[in-house]
Amino acid sequence: MHFSWDKEIKTILGGKVKLSPDNDDPVTLRTICMTAVLMQGTTAQAGCSLTEQEKYERYELATKIKGADIATEFSVTEVAEIKKCIGGYPVFGPMIVGPVFDMIEGKGKK
Repeated sequence: MHFSWDKEIKTILGGKVKLSPDNDDPVTLRTICMTAVLMQGTTAQAGCSLTEQEKYERYELATKIKGADIATEFSVTEVAEIKKCIGGYPVFGPMIVGPVFDMIEGKGKK
């Protein structure tokens, strides 16, 4: 699977998404995916922890995302892990998860 990693995430009304009030940097598919993959937990449950191997695999995936371009191939397993991390990261609500999942699943492409 291939993605436009530098595509900017927009609000449901087409506005600019901000990760913090004082940061005007564009929030891209790459930004969201790397942030989610590098976080400790995969669910909103407190105390969720990863094994050493899972932490390293997440690091490898984040490194691949960081260097990816439109031609970089991602396996179904890698995409599933990215989606699991995004959906399970408690800071990302529907305003982030919805458009990001649409981008990953190719919805809205013309």
